[in-house]
Amino acid sequence: FDSSNSATQLARGYLEKDWGTNFPKTWIWIQANHFEKDENVSLTLALSRVPLIGDSLYTIPGFLGGLFLDDRVYRMGTFMWSSVKSVSIEDDEEHRKIAIEIHSFWAKERLWVLATIPN
Repeated sequence: FDSSNSATQLARGYLEKDWGTNFPKTWIWIQANHFEKDENVSLTLALSRVPLIGDSLYTIPGFLGGLFLDDRVYRMGTFMWSSVKSVSIEDDEEHRKIAIEIHSFWAKERLWVLATIPN
């Protein structure tokens, strides 16, 4: 998770994406807490286009999330000046893959998430 080490694990989780009407126009929700290599890891991440006023056409990107790893909670979000560097969504006949890269304010901590779900 930080610049000096990384953890790559498979996990069972929950992923949701919609282009809603009562929710923000676009949003993605990812949650996982059953990782194969370490049961003490948990991830929650939500990204959206947040309307500035009511159901306004004017929106700003926003996100928040948390990662519990090595007995520490890493908080991230637009409210902490973290930034989403990239989001990609790929669909094929069998799966949808969502890849997200997030950096903390000074890019000391970086998070890469790849979520795959059946279509």
